[in-house]
Amino acid sequence: MAEDRCLRCGQEGEDTKGQMNSAGVSVAGSGLSGQTETSYYTKADQNSRSASGLVVRNEEGRIVAAKSTLHENVASPFAAEAYADFQATRLGIQLGCHTLDIIGDSKTVITKCQNTNRDRSEIGAIISDIQSLKDYYQEIRFLFIPRLENTEAHKLAKETLKRERNSTWREGL
Repeated sequence: MAEDRCLRCGQEGEDTKGQMNSAGVSVAGSGLSGQTETSYYTKADQNSRSASGLVVRNEEGRIVAAKSTLHENVASPFAAEAYADFQATRLGIQLGCHTLDIIGDSKTVITKCQNTNRDRSEIGAIISDIQSLKDYYQEIRFLFIPRLENTEAHKLAKETLKRERNSTWREGL
């Protein structure tokens, strides 16, 4: 079950108030660790959008990959969070990870990802997609982390919203 506070620093996480909401997800697997950040906002005259930013680090803490994805027509901040977890799960597969830790600052989404029961909420389809990818891993865990620990990924997500385009970078490519 997801904790109300960060397992490392004890800080509280999730905030879904206001027009701009951010949430983070860290990824660690096969010698890699990373941070995913989702920024979400709504404009009255336009569709809801979110951006997932993923920063992957090696064991020494050096950035070895980064990915950002812009999502259109996102229903809620929780949907934006779930999309970020889905992107992190897919990227772990693409990087060939056998074990994966996804550490996010949305207690609600983390709890839903941990649960093996069918989710019937508005983000149930996204959670189902995440659950269907679990079989690609020997072990996958969903844990809580405060938003403040995802600064690079948050900047990447915000820049993606501003530029309105996806990007991918991997060391050596």
